[in-house]
Amino acid sequence: MNSSKIYRPNVAAIILSPSYPSACEIFIGERSDIAGAWQFPQGGIDEGETPKEALYRELEEEIGTNQVEIIAQYPESKNADSANAGGLASKTGADSASLAKADSAKIDSASLDSSQNSSAKSASLDSASLDSVLHSAKADSAPESSWIYYDYPPHIAESKAPFCGQKQKYFLVKLKEGAQIDLNTPEPEFARYEFVAIDKALQKISGFKAGVYREVLAYFQKKGYLSC
Repeated sequence: MNSSKIYRPNVAAIILSPSYPSACEIFIGERSDIAGAWQFPQGGIDEGETPKEALYRELEEEIGTNQVEIIAQYPESKNADSANAGGLASKTGADSASLAKADSAKIDSASLDSSQNSSAKSASLDSASLDSVLHSAKADSAPESSWIYYDYPPHIAESKAPFCGQKQKYFLVKLKEGAQIDLNTPEPEFARYEFVAIDKALQKISGFKAGVYREVLAYFQKKGYLSC
């Protein structure tokens, strides 16, 4: 492991239908570029954005509305709401223990390319801005435990330089009454969507995301944020 690693920050949303808790159904979308690839909305955090700001922007860009009520987030941290992501985060080799769980996830290239498509929209770096962003990465003060980390597999890591992986925050949100989902956005992320039971959602999702999704959903259930 290198002595220093740089992770691209990312937010993801688990969206409950407006009828929750009468009906416990969550949003899953089929990617517009890969038939049969289902996932939660997610995307990169721009330099200068907080995770919540990125969440609202990504929802507007991907499902056409950000009219949601935030219920909880995972991982939780006291300063997570105010922390500026700085565009990137750096970790040293001394933090390798915290990556053990993430490193055990096997990420197939098709699933990873799918998951990174939306992140790439906001994380493209030209040479003029790279030094500034890397400086911000070193200044990131959010606790490492307040993110979920994973490394890119070796066969695609080189093409993602200077990033070695991603760090994520998951938000559990409820779609507000009257909010209208519209997938016909300027850069469509999803071809179609469904609100389905948690078990069915996990059946549709394959690759490395399935393990992460199970972990996050189990956390929200255990803490009582998700009562199904």
